[in-house]
Amino acid sequence: METQSPPDVPALHSRIAVLQRQLRLATVGLLIAIMGAAAVGGYLLGQRPKRLASLSEAVLHATATHGGTNVAVATGQVGDEAEGIFILDYLTGNLQCWVFYPRLQQFGAKFETNITQQLPATKNAEYLLVTGASIANQTSGNARPAGCLVYVVDPKSGAFASYTLPWNRSAEMSGQPQRGLLLFVGGDYFRAPVAGSSTKKANLAPAKENAKEKAPATK
Repeated sequence: METQSPPDVPALHSRIAVLQRQLRLATVGLLIAIMGAAAVGGYLLGQRPKRLASLSEAVLHATATHGGTNVAVATGQVGDEAEGIFILDYLTGNLQCWVFYPRLQQFGAKFETNITQQLPATKNAEYLLVTGASIANQTSGNARPAGCLVYVVDPKSGAFASYTLPWNRSAEMSGQPQRGLLLFVGGDYFRAPVAGSSTKKANLAPAKENAKEKAPATK
């Protein structure tokens, strides 16, 4: 009858020692990987405020627009520091702009016009209102065109009209109030008027003298 040889204890201990070393190396490698991931994550988190800062600057200079059933609202850069809010009343056609004076922390200017001088007044009128940046040429006087144009789109007549306002930076810096007319710049048809339609045509001819445009009857 064959007898089993006793286990090689030294070899077993040696094998266990090898496994323990491998386990320690694996643990160290895992810790290094975790630390590396943490370092990378910390770096990315450290960079995030810079990215958010640049994003916040873009957001601060972005324009916003929103339309409802009877009114549309948009914002646009008027001066180097001043931003305006444009509000269009569908019921009356009055387009008004209030401009905020950052140094005074209050509204210091107001401009207005009535868009029915260019776009036809229709029953249950609906409009789209947006603003776009406009780089004005330097002028010798204090007043210059605002830093944006405001566009009014009339889906029913298939036309749009754009407006700007004269902005006096010196008055803004000194806190002097400003009031005047929104000036018609121009427009066009984005869709040909439908033949036989009861909708009146838009009056998109450039105004000969914008200063003579009638302001809306508002208080």
